[in-house]
Amino acid sequence: MSETPGPLGYGKVLYKKLNFNSLGDNVAISGEAGKIIKVFQIVFVVAGNVNIVFKDGATALTGAMAMLKNGSITLDYNGLNWFSASLDEDFIINLSGGVRCSGGIYYTIT
Repeated sequence: MSETPGPLGYGKVLYKKLNFNSLGDNVAISGEAGKIIKVFQIVFVVAGNVNIVFKDGATALTGAMAMLKNGSITLDYNGLNWFSASLDEDFIINLSGGVRCSGGIYYTIT
């Protein structure tokens, strides 16, 4: 994990590699007591057909998004965070099947 100065008022931006292939909830960023996660940028590729849901703990932030083999998602930095995880909650990427998901994520936790 590396860090760089973050957007005004959001603290330092952290980077984490994404690499998982488990069916169901995969913790992309672990929550911390008394802190909120904000996702500013994310990119990943899936190795097979799969549906993806971004989650704030147990709460879905998106509907199921169908991805085809070698499909990718890129959410570039746009000045605002794309997703937030509530106080103490994990930011989760849910996979409908055991398909490799690889990439990276830039976030703050404050």
